Amino acid sequence: MQKAASTRGYKFSTEKKIEMSLKAIERMKNPELRRQISETVKQIFKNEEFKVFFKERIKEAGKNPITIKNRSDAQKGKRLSKEHKLKIAESSKGREAWNKGKKTSEETKHKQSLIGKEHWNDPKYVEYITNRVIEATNTPEHKSKCSLRLKDAWNDPIKRQKMVCGKDKAKIKIAESVKKLWEDPEYRAKQLEKFKQRKSKPLKMALISKDKVEDLYLTQNLNMKQVASILKVCVITLSKFLKENNIQKPYGDCKRSKIKDCDINNLIDNNVNIGVI
Repeated sequence: MQKAASTRGYKFSTEKKIEMSLKAIERMKNPELRRQISETVKQIFKNEEFKVFFKERIKEAGKNPITIKNRSDAQKGKRLSKEHKLKIAESSKGREAWNKGKKTSEETKHKQSLIGKEHWNDPKYVEYITNRVIEATNTPEHKSKCSLRLKDAWNDPIKRQKMVCGKDKAKIKIAESVKKLWEDPEYRAKQLEKFKQRKSKPLKMALISKDKVEDLYLTQNLNMKQVASILKVCVITLSKFLKENNIQKPYGDCKRSKIKDCDINNLIDNNVNIGVI
């Protein structure tokens, strides 16, 4: 009997690949063929040596960068339908998770941390995740589901107690982690330097544009309250900025409001609180 010619190394055209794929799909619609394949695979996987060999091959393939890229590209832009998701959920019920009871090693945690940081430093990834979260959560259905779940949880005494205790535990963990950070001399020095910079130059003062202030205050001849409301800062902050940058206009050019510009400067000199616009 003549053996079939091997196709290893042979490159099929795109049209041929599509044709083969369609034929395979049609063949797999046959329930008898599917049953035969299933039985054959089950028999093969009863062999422990084959199981070990197969797992090792899967691990090697998963570490191959070309395989990883191909898998990623194949899944990009694809979204599972609701029916498909329900089928997966039904088939997964009662199945024990593969990582149940396993603890993640410190090395793996470190790797996951580096990968996560690399992802979140990419603006495209951040934008993609943000849009997906907004799309998934900003719907009336999702909001109503969350509301009902929270109400049920708070009405249940056991769940309520767990949530209250969980918050306390979270606070303790955060406090402990912050203490550990402050024990590091480098972190402590950086934070103290930041505090000094904030005291020497307030954040709101640093964000005010001199050109913008001159345009509003001198060119357009607006009073300080109007300028402060446009820049969204308090009048005292604006007055300090004007003094530091030596921006003045004659008293006669000031538009009158409930408080005159010159009167505000006098109040600031006397440490009188005017309030925030």
